[in-house]
Amino acid sequence: MDVGKVKIVKITEALGADDTGKQRREVIVQFNVGTHGPFNERFAASPFDPVAANTKLAEFARALQQLDSAM
Repeated sequence: MDVGKVKIVKITEALGADDTGKQRREVIVQFNVGTHGPFNERFAASPFDPVAANTKLAEFARALQQLDSAM
């Protein structure tokens, strides 16, 4: 498996729902990890924390790497 760096492909906004079912604005980040993807991750639009978003995408990439090494 070729798992490399995270590359953001597209960022959009949409209506979504929180854990209680209430509507909220979301930022949808579409990204690739190496040659794999695209994947989508949703974040609350307000307040949007780009550092937390980047951290979550990097954690996803590390999880793919661990999956590869377990095979």
